[in-house]
Amino acid sequence: MLELTWTILLSVGLIHQTSGSDYLAEVLKKHPTWSFELENVESFIQRTLAYLGSSDVDTEDMLRARVSESLPLDMDHIPRKIDDPEWVSPQELPDRYDARQKWKSCSNLLRDVQDEGVCHTDSPGIVSSVMADRYCIFTNGSFKEILSQEMLVGCAEYCTQGSRLAQSWRYATSQGIPTGGGFNSRKGCLPYDHPPCRHTNGSYVHSPVKGGRRLKPCDESFPYDHDCPKQCTNRKYSKSLDADRVKLETWYMLSRDESDIRRDIFAYGPVATFIIFTDQLFDKPDGMYQQKEGRRRISTFKCLKLIGWGEESNVKFWLAVNSWDSWGNKVFKIPRGSNYDLVESLPTTGIYFK
Repeated sequence: MLELTWTILLSVGLIHQTSGSDYLAEVLKKHPTWSFELENVESFIQRTLAYLGSSDVDTEDMLRARVSESLPLDMDHIPRKIDDPEWVSPQELPDRYDARQKWKSCSNLLRDVQDEGVCHTDSPGIVSSVMADRYCIFTNGSFKEILSQEMLVGCAEYCTQGSRLAQSWRYATSQGIPTGGGFNSRKGCLPYDHPPCRHTNGSYVHSPVKGGRRLKPCDESFPYDHDCPKQCTNRKYSKSLDADRVKLETWYMLSRDESDIRRDIFAYGPVATFIIFTDQLFDKPDGMYQQKEGRRRISTFKCLKLIGWGEESNVKFWLAVNSWDSWGNKVFKIPRGSNYDLVESLPTTGIYFK
């Protein structure tokens, strides 16, 4: 208890000494029983580079960009949520957990993420998916609609640029997003403007994935930046765009401790995260996703959502969901507890008003 109290005092005491303190002050005002720790960005970057065994400038620049794109506005520390009265103790967590089994009425949402298509950013699809999952859980399964990644691509991020995760979370919290299914789905207020495509990288040769969709390569089309929609594009949808918005109460970053990430998933639902993007990802993993000799790193990260965990052959794993339709079943396993490919480095998520 002494350690927990010290963490609370440390967080509150540092608020006004930290750039971007308004964000953390607002979160603690809404949730005074939550606890946060503040991690220095520079320390995080140097620790992560050491973990990767890398000192090259490109890796450092890529990592700095990812941290900046994930942080609340103007913060020079990473505010990590480390306790919540709604969390069970680590000892109470089950060894195996799949949100699709606990929340069966939400399983169609939980198992999927919309394909980003030709766009260079995949975080709008992940954020809108996590939001829909958590809203379905929040409403005990009465809400089962897909939320629109199109809104976030047009109003928070850019189709022609890389992920800006924090911008999508900020927009979802300040403005909210409406419903909207995939390309040509005619579902919801604002369906997505791009069809799914086969994600490749230059000379990489793609092998057909069993159960996956045969799609045109993404590089056969060109990305373009979207306008921020002012009205529903589905003319048959009965609500106005503003009346259809679903708004988060707040968004937050989680601890790097895998048990804290699991406790938040167990209490509220999936979280967003990312992994190092390599050419190995273009084909769906057969079994556990683990590093293969000779894999090539792509100069970015791949956003995912985490929906559960387990253990297989003495290897702890996360149940993760990718966005690519070419995979078919998008759920896969990635090692847990060792920050494999940085999967536990910068998890983010949000909750709704009670």
